[in-house]
Amino acid sequence: MTDAPVELLWAVKESFLRYLGNMPGSQIGLGGGAEYTESREFRFTGTDQGERFAFTGAVRFTGHGGMLEVLLVEPVIELSGDTGALTVIDVDNPPTDPPARVTLAHLERQAADDGLVFATQLADAGVALFNGVYPPGEPLAPLRIVTAPDRGPRSPS
Repeated sequence: MTDAPVELLWAVKESFLRYLGNMPGSQIGLGGGAEYTESREFRFTGTDQGERFAFTGAVRFTGHGGMLEVLLVEPVIELSGDTGALTVIDVDNPPTDPPARVTLAHLERQAADDGLVFATQLADAGVALFNGVYPPGEPLAPLRIVTAPDRGPRSPS
């Protein structure tokens, strides 16, 4: 286990983000250190634990007066060779310790010059997270895992 600092960069699904962007009153909320980057990706920070990458943070997409809500909390990527799974905390069921997780996407490693890059497809269990709008196997945005840059010490506010 290396526990090296890494970042997950993921645009989720471009058409979904465009849909939200065109919807009056829609919102994207960030928490727990998740950020939205200039490259239009969500950034989660975490650690490389060998074939497992654990990240902190949450992204909440809302619209239609609360009828649409997609919540992605504390993503984890588990790999086996060139394939893997992206899971998030299951917020639709009562809390457990440790938190129950749901498989959001299946991953397949792609060639990359920098970091790890994966093609993503919506998993069966991930369909419910998107309110049944997308079928299992629907392509999602590629995701990247990169070495976290040294941001240096933060000065007190």
